[in-house]
Amino acid sequence: MAKNRLTRKQLLKEPDEFFTTTGRLVGWARQNTKPLIWGGAIFIALVLAASAYGYFQAQKATTAEVMLGQALAKYQSELEAKDAQAALAAVRSDFDALIDSYGSQPAGRLAVVIYGHICLAGQAYDDAIAHYTAAQKKFGTDASLNNIILNGLGTAYLQKGDYPQAVEQFKKIADGSDAVLKDAALFNLGRLYNQLGKAEESRKAYERLSADFPQSMYAELAKEQVAGS
Repeated sequence: MAKNRLTRKQLLKEPDEFFTTTGRLVGWARQNTKPLIWGGAIFIALVLAASAYGYFQAQKATTAEVMLGQALAKYQSELEAKDAQAALAAVRSDFDALIDSYGSQPAGRLAVVIYGHICLAGQAYDDAIAHYTAAQKKFGTDASLNNIILNGLGTAYLQKGDYPQAVEQFKKIADGSDAVLKDAALFNLGRLYNQLGKAEESRKAYERLSADFPQSMYAELAKEQVAGS
């Protein structure tokens, strides 16, 4: 049986779905002019606010990078002319300003770690410990960088003569999963345990260093320490 077909005349009489829908939308828009205007204005305002925020954040990040570069250049210049303590004094205000104003930016967070190193080199051990501790909160999830921070903390405590605290920091590196600075941590543990009168723990640390890191610059020294014990 043949299918019923609409003639061209009948098709022309049928309402076009596109125009029907469009007409309804236009009619609705005319009746809701104010809500549409305000809704559009709010949407545009949100887009502009997001763009402005992104631009502002980018500007802050760039400013922090520039300030860090300037502070490091100044430190290097001072270090070449003076000692580490004088160089630290020369850049203290620069790093304080950078960290206080842009501590949440990538360059600002990194500045906390770098400033910890500068304080350590300048024998300002309490300041170094304070900045390394603050840096741990910013980079705690980055295992490699955390080992660098822990190494700085351990060294600061070691220089202060607080051997138990130094052991705690180096032990975190030695027991961790990341290999960064683990050989240095084991070597320091061997030395510290020896200072604390823990000969067996010292020997184990040196033996582990020799076995796990045979290519380390500390490996031969560790073997000598075990042989002499």
